[in-house]
Amino acid sequence: MRITFKDYLLLETQLDTSELIEKTARSGDYDGSWRTYILKHLIKNNKPLELKNGDTIVIDKESSIVKHMLSLIPDKDEKIIGTASEELKSFFKKEKPFIDKDTGEAYKLSDIKKSSEFGGGSKGSGGGSADTEKNESLQCVALALRSKKNKDINEEDFNEEDIKKVEPKFDISFTYSNQHELVDELLSNETWTKVYISTANSIADFGFDHKPNFYRGNSWVKSLYDLAKKLDKENPDGPIFKNYNKWNPSDIWIVKNNIEVPSHLSSLLELNNWLIDKFKERDVIGVSLKKTTNASCKEVNLDNTINELANIDAIKFLIESKNIIFRAKDAYIQFDEDKMQLRTDQKDKVVNIQGEIKGKDASHGKIGFGGIQKILKNLDLPQLDTATELKSLIDNSTLDKKIRYSKVIPKIIQYVKTISNHYSADEIEHQFLTSENTVSDGWVMSKLQAIQLISILVKETKSKQIDFVLAAMTTAASKSDLSSVYVKVS
Repeated sequence: MRITFKDYLLLETQLDTSELIEKTARSGDYDGSWRTYILKHLIKNNKPLELKNGDTIVIDKESSIVKHMLSLIPDKDEKIIGTASEELKSFFKKEKPFIDKDTGEAYKLSDIKKSSEFGGGSKGSGGGSADTEKNESLQCVALALRSKKNKDINEEDFNEEDIKKVEPKFDISFTYSNQHELVDELLSNETWTKVYISTANSIADFGFDHKPNFYRGNSWVKSLYDLAKKLDKENPDGPIFKNYNKWNPSDIWIVKNNIEVPSHLSSLLELNNWLIDKFKERDVIGVSLKKTTNASCKEVNLDNTINELANIDAIKFLIESKNIIFRAKDAYIQFDEDKMQLRTDQKDKVVNIQGEIKGKDASHGKIGFGGIQKILKNLDLPQLDTATELKSLIDNSTLDKKIRYSKVIPKIIQYVKTISNHYSADEIEHQFLTSENTVSDGWVMSKLQAIQLISILVKETKSKQIDFVLAAMTTAASKSDLSSVYVKVS
């Protein structure tokens, strides 16, 4: 079984209450310090903590539960004993006090890795996040050499002269003093040397005919993930991703000169499509690395259907079937060959509509009424009347359709005439009163909400209409649907 770069480096145990409270670090920068003191120091100074799954988080020290945890730990580098120790153990047993500053996700103590800061990890090819950073950075150096040579490389290509030539082509987070140090690191472990060579040769065979740059943890990468987080947090129903490795797990990025992270995009789907376009052109390629000496590459998420749906050129609205407005209780927003159906899923009961994204070959999820309202609000568009508000318009004292829906019919006429000039007010009312379908309150209110939404959108620019659809698709899609394209080394 092959393991990832991170897996190989994360075999050290996670922290538990005994490891944290009763022991000191036995190596590393805090050698000899109590681990509770180390934990408090790291959190107060906004230092990242490493999770046992390989991710890193910065703890939100302003969170009330984090403040409470820190109050239980002495400011001095000393062992916690007696009732204070028992109180802290009880706290960790009940609470998830490790709050990620970026995502708000809460973690328990056992999720935290006993990394090198706590005296965990090991030297050489292991050793925690520092070695992850080093190995992924060195892979960028190897790739830059492979790109420059334009042929398969071997360990003889790991020399100071060649590295100096390609140094402008890699931007990495591993700190080194000179080319000699990079050569030493590239050749220091026979297994990792083979990994760098095999992976570089395999990725190069995957194909890019320009001389790109190779990034690990630099400002370009940070800008990309910051944009993904921003767009995700703007999703009307809240963020889709708590861990942005689930959005894109790439460890390194291959980027053509002068390609900048876009600043004009308005949704995660648009960013995914930008990455797909750049990926197909081989201008931007994210790579998820594996520790293997026999590397091969595979495209992942290139053909995500939900991303393809988001390339919208034409958009139109449908409220009728065969020139009959009240033939069905739904309405549609059609974009190219795909559409969003607007309707309730109840036959007679008055409930709010929902939207269902329907692709040419499959359904792609639903968005509830609350999500629709949030999107309208975010786009500065009017809110829909709720089912409760609409229900109050019905005269329940009679079954006579004209009297029962006397407050509903004017609204329907208003919305239909906003959408289409094909019908007069008398024609709309006549269709409503003579339809066999408009006898159920639930049916009527479903149609009313659906055409109200379309009457709102039809008055807007095409750009704003597309913004609505993209936001709705983002909300309806699952995490896996919204993961972006990358190359997986295996």
